Amino acid sequence: MPRPNPLRAIQGERALARRVAYERERRGWSTQHLAQRVTAAGCPIHQSAIRRIESGEPPRRITYDEALAFAHVFDTPLEELAVAPEAAADEELRALVAELTEAARRREDDDRRLVEVIKRLAVIAAGFSELRELLRELLHEWLGEMVDDEVTHLQRMGENGTGR
Repeated sequence: MPRPNPLRAIQGERALARRVAYERERRGWSTQHLAQRVTAAGCPIHQSAIRRIESGEPPRRITYDEALAFAHVFDTPLEELAVAPEAAADEELRALVAELTEAARRREDDDRRLVEVIKRLAVIAAGFSELRELLRELLHEWLGEMVDDEVTHLQRMGENGTGR
């Protein structure tokens, strides 16, 4: 009768298993899809093995070759894959917030430039009713409600006889 293996502290492997689940779910992959990708990367593995790695009690151990294959299919360095998913999510969250902040700043700049161009167009088109109407239609089609104030301003200028 074989002797039972002594219990080992496998918290590192548990963190890696949780990270595998996190990376798989983040990409919207099924365990079957991940198994196919890892197998295609040169490390044959079955879907049931992935499920046991992610949620078995105790979790299935991950071989070094499997860890390398996971890192390859997730396009993540092995040392980064060993970071717990909570830390990875926190880092990803910080990066996304920075990206969102930069996108919002660029949009504000673009919106300011857009309003400036609309105002300049309004001044030029104020005296030309056909041009005013064409400009209003184009702006409304492109920008919707955002330009209503500028279009109203353009109409008032035309009605007051300002412009050309």
